[in-house]
Amino acid sequence: MKFLKYLTAFAAVVGLATACKTDIEKVQIAPLEDAVAPVLHELPNTQITINNDTSGEKMSISWDAADFKAPVAILYDVCAKLGDNSVELLTGLTDVKADLSNMVLYRLSNEVEKGGLGIAYEEPTTVQIYIAAKVGANNVVYSETRDLELTISELRDAVRMYAHSKGGWSKCYIYGWDLAGCNFGDWPGTEITNNKETIDGKEYFYFDIPRDAEGNTGNIIFNNGEGQQTQDITGVKMDQSRYFIIDAEATDGKYIATEQVGPQKIKLYARSLAGWSKMFLYGWDVKGVTFEWPGEEIVTKEFVDDKEWFVYELPLEAFDTTGNIIFNNGDGQQTVDITGVKFSKNRFFEVSAAPGADGKFTYTEIGGEPAPEPEPITLEGHTWALAGSMNGWSDTAMTVADGKATVTIDFAAGDKFKVRADGAWTINYGHAEDGVNVTIGSEYDLTNNGKDMLVEAAGKYNITFTIVDEVGKMKVELAE
Repeated sequence: MKFLKYLTAFAAVVGLATACKTDIEKVQIAPLEDAVAPVLHELPNTQITINNDTSGEKMSISWDAADFKAPVAILYDVCAKLGDNSVELLTGLTDVKADLSNMVLYRLSNEVEKGGLGIAYEEPTTVQIYIAAKVGANNVVYSETRDLELTISELRDAVRMYAHSKGGWSKCYIYGWDLAGCNFGDWPGTEITNNKETIDGKEYFYFDIPRDAEGNTGNIIFNNGEGQQTQDITGVKMDQSRYFIIDAEATDGKYIATEQVGPQKIKLYARSLAGWSKMFLYGWDVKGVTFEWPGEEIVTKEFVDDKEWFVYELPLEAFDTTGNIIFNNGDGQQTVDITGVKFSKNRFFEVSAAPGADGKFTYTEIGGEPAPEPEPITLEGHTWALAGSMNGWSDTAMTVADGKATVTIDFAAGDKFKVRADGAWTINYGHAEDGVNVTIGSEYDLTNNGKDMLVEAAGKYNITFTIVDEVGKMKVELAE
């Protein structure tokens, strides 16, 4: 049986004449019915028994790559299906092969509500293994399934201490003290270099706590046996498996180990003090998501602290990575670039009520620091032009000299135009009010992201533009 999910492909964004980010390269994906689904190869094992003796085994699987008929990054999930229920076993893979461990398959014995398929112990059960190929969140095709018969015995849940080194330690030791029932040995402790498990794309070293020590509290240190070590990790309750992320750089000669509650999906919350009725999320360098301007519309809303928020849930593979985002209303209004966002926890962004001098909205992260104030707009450092109906809203270049930008241009009666920078609409000057007629011999104060200016009478005009204290000054004269 073939599982294909046909969803709307990304549409190329064209004809942007309002202030927006127009310099983004757009990629058009073919309709999903034309996409080539991945092909899962025959499984090396079609019958697997999972018990305490085989829990450490794994099998290598592979598949032919999907083809979305466009140069896009494709991520793969390894999935399992039983009846109407399906779960993701491995996510966010970039290669066309993976190691499927028995411990990952063991999770299928969990109840459906807890992320499993509810496979009964000691009863041979046939599940279907398949591959999901994704481009972004909304473009997915599925391979055909392969049958796998599983016989699962109940295992003793080992309490494990997991450690992932961002610095790429090749060896890892665990040292500890004051943990009754466990002897870690003399410094540097017990080597766990060969105890490895890949969880959601991260390689962890692990140490199984002896049964006699489970439930007790002790202190541990991870180290590489060559002089690099974490800070003391004290008061660790050995009542459940724990995951530690070791920093790539030392602080005061030692590495900070931050505990996380396993890989998890992170939510981005946003609300606009300007009252945006729609909210879109655009991003770049966000793992697991491919965006095209203006991004994905956020349709989910939640009330938090009596305030309504738009809520976007990132894919699992984005956890603990860093990316860059922009919120916008899909109609020309956007925040400043929000860069270096760490996706290690839910984050709340409150968008300002009014744009700054550059036409973009600032933000305040609730529980974080406000965004830095944008740099003031100056004439220098930009290329300036007139864009309007007289040139098809393309650019007629202005000459910048002596603190002024000038151009001579022919207007027809009724032409509309604006002064803009750098061939885009991020910086564009117009009048604060609609319907203002531009007449010969007049001077005007212009505002960034202002309204179109209207030419009253046809003629060849000299236009002079400058910026004084972030206010645009435009003078109109009849050309000789």
